[in-house]
Amino acid sequence: MKSILIFVLFFICVMFVALHGAVAGSNPHNVFTIETKNDVSSHYFIDNGKYFFVRADDNLHFFDGEGGQQIWTSEVPDFEKMGMHVLWGEKKYLVSTENEEIMCYDVYTGKVSWKQKYEDIDQDDYLGYDELKDGLMIQYKGMVLFINVETGKELWRHEFKPESGRQDKGMYTFSSTDWDSNNRILLSSNDGLVLLDAKSGKELWKKEKDADLTTEENVEAIEHYGTKVLLMYDNDMIGFLDMKNGKELWTKKTKISDIEGYLTLKNVAGTDYLLLSFEDTQMMVNLTSGAIAWETKPDQLVGLLTKYKVLDGGKNILCYFKQKNAEKEDGTYLILYKLETKTGKIIYKEKIAFTDWAPRTGFLNF
Repeated sequence: MKSILIFVLFFICVMFVALHGAVAGSNPHNVFTIETKNDVSSHYFIDNGKYFFVRADDNLHFFDGEGGQQIWTSEVPDFEKMGMHVLWGEKKYLVSTENEEIMCYDVYTGKVSWKQKYEDIDQDDYLGYDELKDGLMIQYKGMVLFINVETGKELWRHEFKPESGRQDKGMYTFSSTDWDSNNRILLSSNDGLVLLDAKSGKELWKKEKDADLTTEENVEAIEHYGTKVLLMYDNDMIGFLDMKNGKELWTKKTKISDIEGYLTLKNVAGTDYLLLSFEDTQMMVNLTSGAIAWETKPDQLVGLLTKYKVLDGGKNILCYFKQKNAEKEDGTYLILYKLETKTGKIIYKEKIAFTDWAPRTGFLNF
């Protein structure tokens, strides 16, 4: 009996090992292993994984992505670790050197397409880059440089002092507004806000640091009719900037803690509108002219516009608002309004839902 028990236990152990081996064998296995001279700093799968591009400090490697065979390898001469290392469109790789050059490698062959030195540019002052339609904008300390990626030729530069502390806070020093034909760049610097034409580098508009509406975090881009405006706001001012022409359409003093939200109403009887929801008021802007169409009085139309439906050929709009419960700490209403688009006149108002567990601020839990 004892020998039978030992046999059974042995059989169970053997079956467990075999089963465990079968399960382990069913896991994905290692297809290939590659070695580089230095630690891998960055890597990219190219052409849907057909190729594998690796930078290991000053060494570049290009592998077959399916079998792991190395296609080419190259050492970047005078490699600048603090400089730029940018993969452009899976075709070009841009690397800075200690000779104050940028070298451009063809990703598929490893050959140098071009190398370019830029006057008064120290490559270890590199801060970041932005890809635009007409080229690459590179930011250095005190300068933005715009180059042609195909040739390395400098197209323009703009002296620029980044706003101190922005990168430490995780905020962008510049933001691209590179949509369709407008091709604009908004820079936030120690001197204020600057709007540039990305193709020529021409300064289109500038707002001094001590002026109103110079906080770049409070800038939103609004699209209408294929062109763009910038909505700018702070605690007691709101304004609109026509980015195409670099012109402020209007500014208005109004006491606001912040914008609760906004929504674009497109092609309402041939006109684009923007409804801005503040803490206790609403403002409708005619985006075609930039003019303020109407405003509500405090507590007349409170809430955050979330959805809408255009009625009667654009004459009226059906709006869904989320409204804080003023009577309790928690709770949110969903209110349906029918409004006259051009005047803001309330045709009717209906409370259609309520939740008492949603927070009083930040309507995401509704």
